[in-house]
Formats: sequence, C-alpha cells, structure tokens
Amino acid sequence: MPLVNCSYHGIVGGELVTRAVADLVNDRGNWKGSRRVLPLTLVRDEIEFPGYMLESEEAKVLELGGTHEGGGVYRFDDDASMETAIGLLTATCADCLRELMAVQDGR
Repeated sequence: MPLVNCSYHGIVGGELVTRAVADLVNDRGNWKGSRRVLPLTLVRDEIEFPGYMLESEEAKVLELGGTHEGGGVYRFDDDASMETAIGLLTATCADCLRELMAVQDGR
C-alpha cells in the first residue's frame, strides 16, 4: 500500500485509483451526485493489481485489452496492455476514498 500526504488526514495509506477518481477525491464539493466509484482488479498471470475506477471508465479498460471476468476483475493476456492499464493508476488517500464511497452509498 502506498503512503500519501493528504491535506485532510496527514500521512496515511493510499489506494490505487484512476486519475478521474483521484480528481474526484480531491474535489469534495462534487461528491454528491458524482459518477460511481467501483473496485477494479487488473490481473495478468495471477498477479493482481487492485484499485478503483469510475463506472464510466470500464470502456477504457476494455479498449486496453482487458477481459471483464465479473466483480470488477479484468484479465490481460499480454504484458504491454497490462502495463498500460497499470499506468492508468495513481495513489490517493484511502480515508478520503472511503469517505467519498460512503457519500455515494448514502451513509
């Protein structure tokens, strides 16, 4: 788990997310009514990279060569496409991400 320096929570654990999710996490004013954040797992040869993406980003993962296996799991058959998909991910504050997802779930 990466460490991030969050302006709200200090130095905390991070989660891997797409740039769009990171931008949303950092824009608290737009959390309500925003696009839904979903878990994402990129898999290649049984090596897994967990993270999160916006619901609207599924097409991008599929375009990169991922095969949707259900439950947010996308399998890749070659190293180049997997590396490109991993390149979509960046770290963001895990606590802020949890707060965002709680707002989206209405908690």
